[in-house]
Amino acid sequence: MKTLVIVFHPDPKRSHRNSALLDHINKLSNTTIRTISSFDIDVKMEQELILCFERIIFQFPLFWYSVPACGKSYIDQVFTNEFSKCGLGERTTVLKGKHMKMVYTTGGPKSFYTQPMIVTQSWQMFAEYLGMIWEDPFVLYGGQDENLADQYSEQLAT
Repeated sequence: MKTLVIVFHPDPKRSHRNSALLDHINKLSNTTIRTISSFDIDVKMEQELILCFERIIFQFPLFWYSVPACGKSYIDQVFTNEFSKCGLGERTTVLKGKHMKMVYTTGGPKSFYTQPMIVTQSWQMFAEYLGMIWEDPFVLYGGQDENLADQYSEQLAT
């Protein structure tokens, strides 16, 4: 499946865990990686790029149970009603049938995140609103072996 991985990180050079994940998928021929680290976004280009892929993955470090500010800004700027064609009750989205997946890393161990649905619920609702197919998230918790990135790579290879 042709996949676009959009990475939200304010300082990607200092991201060891997200870098480890990206190193594992960088070699996949079906995957394109975009890194967003600022609020300066070429909206039209991003919208056109999204339309070229079957699966969109949003990858980021979890900041206070949420996406970094650059990611929130990206979502707000790129996924407009005009782009996604989801006007009041209308479900004629250009994104219908595409897949959406969330991949995030945490600083804390899994035990800190006893209710993972809190983290993913709004993303799942976002996917459903757009008519996209929600895929289970991939999480790399603090303290977990980064070799789990192999699993991430295997999921994207299909």
